[in-house]
Amino acid sequence: MLDLRSDLDTLWRAAGRMNTTKGAKLIMFMSPNSGDGTSSVAASFALLTARRARRTSWLVDLDLQNNPQINAFQNGFARDAGRPGRAYDASLNQPSFYDIETEGRQPRTLSARTAKYLAVHQIAGTRLMVTRFRNEHLQYGQRVRL
Repeated sequence: MLDLRSDLDTLWRAAGRMNTTKGAKLIMFMSPNSGDGTSSVAASFALLTARRARRTSWLVDLDLQNNPQINAFQNGFARDAGRPGRAYDASLNQPSFYDIETEGRQPRTLSARTAKYLAVHQIAGTRLMVTRFRNEHLQYGQRVRL
């Protein structure tokens, strides 16, 4: 993963001009192909946002199997950002956006009370929170899907 913050100033200014009714903004980065640099852009933009915005920023990693975003921060992808801190529950008392499938059974949507699979970690020295799916809590024959 590469730190691309120096290339994202124009995107930062464009995002700042977005009008919202509640003040929060959601920006999704997607690519049809793996290896296009989407993870680098998302992590770099999240760090840029965490430094410049007035509020805490969240980087939600939808690659629930592999958790590449949190892994990049654990490996020190950005020199001036620390490592992930302790885990907090990321459910925010809301229904989950993922299902847990058990082999041979219908997928089940988790309630807010049981949805402890998604954690969020603050990156030391920043106002950035990065999610990590807790695959270790899945039982044999279970898998996660969006």
